[in-house]
Amino acid sequence: MKTIVTKKMWYGLNATVILGPGFLHRAGHGLLLLPHPPLVNSLLRYGLPEDAQERLSIIHEFAHLKTAPIALPYTAVVFYLAYSLIGSLDWMTIVILILSTHAAWEILAEAVTIIESGPMYGNVYRHTSITPRLLFWGITTLLTLWGWYIILM
Repeated sequence: MKTIVTKKMWYGLNATVILGPGFLHRAGHGLLLLPHPPLVNSLLRYGLPEDAQERLSIIHEFAHLKTAPIALPYTAVVFYLAYSLIGSLDWMTIVILILSTHAAWEILAEAVTIIESGPMYGNVYRHTSITPRLLFWGITTLLTLWGWYIILM
């Protein structure tokens, strides 16, 4: 199954989200549709009915596109601070900072998903295990903080 949704973002971009066919999601604008595995959506939506999984995944993917004007400058600031305070960045530090800033973006996207889906979010999760959500929030929070720890220590 393949789902394609296009929306205009608050900053004017016509964005597209494609779920499937198969495992990959694609999101972006025009010909720049970035393919990526739905790791976060698969974890967060585990145990939900298929229609709720799809709806929340679409909201989450658009939330990434809506928050890009915040996430991209945030990433630039993190790397600028790291380079300014640490100096030369080795490959391991760069990987950790990429994971850290991406985790922060995932947190932001899921927060937007919670806000935009309203009461539906709580209703669909009422009868599922909290474990996947605890894993998501715990892992992303730790990864985000790990990046800041490296910069500030």
